[in-house]
Amino acid sequence: MKPSPDKRLAAPPSVVPQRLNPPKSKKSLLGLLLRFAIALYGLSVLGSLIW
Repeated sequence: MKPSPDKRLAAPPSVVPQRLNPPKSKKSLLGLLLRFAIALYGLSVLGSLIW
């Protein structure tokens, strides 16, 4: 067995839990939807500023 947990611990904490734990609860799904909506909103605001 290769020591893979060491690499997982070395990875940034913001990336690891999302990759290891797929969204099972409704809160995590809502969080993903909120992030997506915020990203879309930011992109639309940036687009309106540029155009």
